[in-house]
Amino acid sequence: MKRIGILYHPRREKARDLSEKLEEFLSSRGFSSWRCSAWDEDKAKSQVASTELILSIGGDGTILHSARIVTPLSVPILGINLGRLGFITEIDGNEILSNLPDLLNGKGWIEERAMLEAQVEDKNFHALNDVVLRSLAVRLVNIEAEVDGTAITTYRADGVIAAWYSDNHLPGRWCNCGHSYWEHQLFIGIWRANSSSSIQGNRPPTNILPPGIKSCPDTASTEHS
Repeated sequence: MKRIGILYHPRREKARDLSEKLEEFLSSRGFSSWRCSAWDEDKAKSQVASTELILSIGGDGTILHSARIVTPLSVPILGINLGRLGFITEIDGNEILSNLPDLLNGKGWIEERAMLEAQVEDKNFHALNDVVLRSLAVRLVNIEAEVDGTAITTYRADGVIAAWYSDNHLPGRWCNCGHSYWEHQLFIGIWRANSSSSIQGNRPPTNILPPGIKSCPDTASTEHS
């Protein structure tokens, strides 16, 4: 591993300070590195080429920015948590400097996650958690939804939310066999402007399973807030 990128939350002083310390740490050990605000996605994207690891400093939101920055390149992201929850971060900020040498020496593993790709007219968008499509007009609109070229339905609403299994706001499901059921489901919920929750509407969220995957007849559901 020769080149490492550091992306940080620009509104958190601790994130900026830690990014500087990590840059100094890597330089002292002969690694090439670059540092950028995760919110400045265009600037960061210009530096991703030949990068072998991204250190994302902040919280889950910073990782979501980082994931968009590295797409479509397959660059691993190490989430360093300075937030309050950190569902998809891997290590706390006060532990990274002591643990980073082992990680750089290969004492770690890569967990692969699927991403969503949404196409609106001639524009493509990538997301790790969810894609939100909403109307700017003060009226309901018809939204035709396709998954992998297959028509699903037409939603009449203020908008829709398509959420993949990495989303930490939706129910997780496990089969009785003990296996996580996240990776096979895409959730599409209706957005109504007058609802107390953006995923509530006049019908429940749609669960979409890919071909060859059958729903488990007996699954338990648990809420993650």
